[in-house]
Amino acid sequence: MSQATENEKKVDTTLSSSSSKDESVAKKQRQPSLYVCHGGGPMPYLAKLRKTSYDDETNGFILKSLDWLGGYIDKYKPKALLLISAHWEESQLACIYQKSPSLFYDYYGFPKESYKLAYSPKCDLATTDAMVNILNAAIKGKAKELKFLKSEVKYDKSRGWDHGVFIPLILARPNADIPILQLSLLTSLNATDHLELGKVSNFFFFLKKNTNKKKIYQ
Repeated sequence: MSQATENEKKVDTTLSSSSSKDESVAKKQRQPSLYVCHGGGPMPYLAKLRKTSYDDETNGFILKSLDWLGGYIDKYKPKALLLISAHWEESQLACIYQKSPSLFYDYYGFPKESYKLAYSPKCDLATTDAMVNILNAAIKGKAKELKFLKSEVKYDKSRGWDHGVFIPLILARPNADIPILQLSLLTSLNATDHLELGKVSNFFFFLKKNTNKKKIYQ
């Protein structure tokens, strides 16, 4: 069996398993956190444009996964998507904050067409504010889980979407029909700290179930 066929089989098995859990996840009104690989810079997208996508082992594997992701999003239509890209690190936790960020082509040495990609997802400012308010309340309250955050979340009103955001999304959601928001990583890259920060993925659920603003962390 070729490596390409083995990769496709792995994707089919993984995605079939995930699909069987979709209904129970949706009923809980909370979607899972997903790790999404976009390959080498813009190459999967370029491979699709050149119609060589599924003939290429790596790009074919990635594109099939992103096709599934697009279908999953289409099925449950979340109000917004929170993205945390490996390509954005800050000493102070930051978030994108402008209605229509441009694209930040933060890759180098690729074909010219990779610097002409057009994609314009909107930033969900209201949900970003809600997320930041929750984080800042925890920081001000000196929640032990977030003790590594020494200052409140910074609003970045000039940064565009980096390719860790727009390459997977342009493939999964080419119509850019769902608003998104983005948080940075911390330059420390401390695994424990980032696992605690991962609890922010629950903030939609928290807002719905805890409108009286009880403690976020028990």
